[in-house]
Parts: sequence; C-alpha cells; structure tokens
Amino acid sequence: MTAAIRGLMAGETVVVMVAAANSPTDRYRGRRIEPVGFWLRVLAATIGRREIPPLVRARLRGEQVAAVCGLQHLPASGALTLAVNHYNGRASLDVAAAVLHAVGERRPDLVRDILFIVGQVQRDRRGLPARLFTRASDWVFWRWARHAQRIPLRNSAPSPVGLRGWSGRNQPVFVFPEGKARLTFGAVRHGSGRWLAAQAIPTVPVAVWWVRGEGWHVRVGRPLRWSNRPHLHDTQLALGMAALLPLDLAPAWQADLARVADYQRDEGQPSVTG
Repeated sequence: MTAAIRGLMAGETVVVMVAAANSPTDRYRGRRIEPVGFWLRVLAATIGRREIPPLVRARLRGEQVAAVCGLQHLPASGALTLAVNHYNGRASLDVAAAVLHAVGERRPDLVRDILFIVGQVQRDRRGLPARLFTRASDWVFWRWARHAQRIPLRNSAPSPVGLRGWSGRNQPVFVFPEGKARLTFGAVRHGSGRWLAAQAIPTVPVAVWWVRGEGWHVRVGRPLRWSNRPHLHDTQLALGMAALLPLDLAPAWQADLARVADYQRDEGQPSVTG
C-alpha cells in the first residue's frame, strides 16, 4: 500500500485528511420502519411515468438533511459518475435519496436522468415462488431500464456483461464502488476504479452518513484526476472517498490518508474537499 501511495502522489492530486469529531459509531445507526406510502408511490411510478425526483422527495419525507458541502465541485453540466460510500447505518434507498436531494440543489438534471448501478446476486431460483419473484423483479427492472443497470455480483471482478451496457449510456451514474454495504468504509471492489477511469465522464467521490439527532450529512469531493498508472486506480478511488468521511467511519484508511495529507501539504497541493 505504501508503494501505491507514493506512486499515486507522483503528479496527481487525490485526497486530503478531513477532520471530524471522534464519536462511537453507534451514533451513525438509525434504522426506521419502512414507509408504506413510499412503496405505493414506487408501484404507481413503475406502472406510470417512472420519474425519480418524486420518489426522492417521498423517501426523504420526515427526514432531515443536516449538512451538505462541496456542491461547487460538481461539473456545471454534462454526465458524471457519483461514487458513493455504501453506508449501511440506514437503508440504501435512504442513502441514495439523501445524496440525490443534495446534488439536486445544484444539478437537478442529475436527479432527473440518473442511472443506478444495481448489484444482482445470482441465486438458485428453483421452485414456483422463486420463479415468480424473478419474473416480477425482471419486469420491474425492465420498466425502470432507463434508470437502472444490473451488474451480477459474487464474482471476483466487475462483470463485463452489465458494464458494457453501462458504458454505452450518456447519463449521470450513481454507483456504490464497495459493492457491499458497511457502516465503516472498506475496500472498493477489485477493478472498479480502473473501470471508472476508463469512462468518458468524470468521477465525483461522495460521502454520506447519518447522525442521530442531526440527520443526513453529504460531502462532495473534487472530480478525481486519474493517475496514468491503471493499477493505482482502485486505491485512488478508495482514498478519494475515504477522505470525505468522518474519521471513525473510515478507520482503515487513516494511516494512508495521513501520508497523503503530509505529501500534499509539502507540495502545496489543494485538497479535494476545499
């Protein structure tokens, strides 16, 4: 990892340490009862016009977005990829709604046109109930095809089947590069950084978390400036995301972030969060 950090710093601005109050991680947990009204809206939208903004508003009803920062880092126009930590202190739909609500303040077109990259777990679907569920699920994703691209999971690297369909679209993208929801930020899936770097649109790291008694916090970083060494792209992506999170939500990355911060301070480089 140390060699990768040194290589990453050779000419590319990546991350900087972000200060945050130390606190027990349980303050970031706060699951709620699933809102029935939201799922009725989803059903109506699936049958009807399939628009994302009304669903974002419905999902956040009764919620509070306490703090949003870094929106100035969003490109003023054009497609981009939002690379978001797969925070599991709340449901993934709450996470997505909080992020889209935040970026929609500056770029409402991103919310309207967003494409979600959705992991598809391969399971044995023998038996009538399982087959019926699969057919219903396939129908829902067919109806939402403009806004959802499924990629098979439980493989060692991103599947080219779904990835080819993703790269052929000129839409803003929402993706969880970790591939697995965690309270604290871990490693990104092998090859995810390299794939994002190969796309024709910028990748913007985003951090999101929820604090009891406050609500949602969303932090947007600068678009990543990819290294010319592809084997470093996964590390670069992970560092760009970890730098935006509170210290106790990215504990595994603090030593590397400290080395990066020291390098950037010595070189007079700007941070991705400033």
